[in-house]
Amino acid sequence: MASTRIADQGRTGRTGASGSGITYQRHRPQATLLYQLVEQHYPVFRDHLATRGRSLPRYVQREFLAVR
Repeated sequence: MASTRIADQGRTGRTGASGSGITYQRHRPQATLLYQLVEQHYPVFRDHLATRGRSLPRYVQREFLAVR
């Protein structure tokens, strides 16, 4: 499958084991608009929920804290 990306533990410029010439290109989620919007608005959203006595599930909160 020519469009498959090969996981390479974050190293760039490596070719696939099959020698097909397909190279791994590291993903940079922090460069995406979605990542930037979530990073910017998550604290406000979290505080908004807290003022109403609500919160996100703990596993969601842990994921957001782990990314920071």
